[in-house]
Amino acid sequence: MILTMLGVCVLRMFWIFLAVPRHRDILTLMTAYPISWITTSVALSLSLFLTRRRYLSQRSESEKSS
Repeated sequence: MILTMLGVCVLRMFWIFLAVPRHRDILTLMTAYPISWITTSVALSLSLFLTRRRYLSQRSESEKSS
């Protein structure tokens, strides 16, 4: 949930405050959507991969000790 909020809300606000004043057109504004989608997707995928890897390593360690 935090990654989604950061990727979708904070990144879009960051884009609006930095990029839109430099290039005032609708295309610059609308570019925030795919950028935030891609960034959020990468962050969530990385989070899933790392969490899953940690879970599986802990699970295999507990099975070895049993």
